[in-house]
Amino acid sequence: SSASQIVITSTQQGGQWLLEVKDNGIGFLENGVEDTGGGYGLNNMKERAAEAAFDLKIITAPGAGTILIITV
Repeated sequence: SSASQIVITSTQQGGQWLLEVKDNGIGFLENGVEDTGGGYGLNNMKERAAEAAFDLKIITAPGAGTILIITV
């Protein structure tokens, strides 16, 4: 990811808990067009969040870093 900084924020909003993990890395194309090593990490994270009834949002783009937001 080539990140030099990671910011982790935990907040509560109206009965929901939000965990945000943000980095300043190189980002990626979430739709898989860009070669990301062929792993299953994101799909696994999404499946586990769904099984646990959490909402997982991934915001990323090449050159823009990545933000993961988990809502419980």
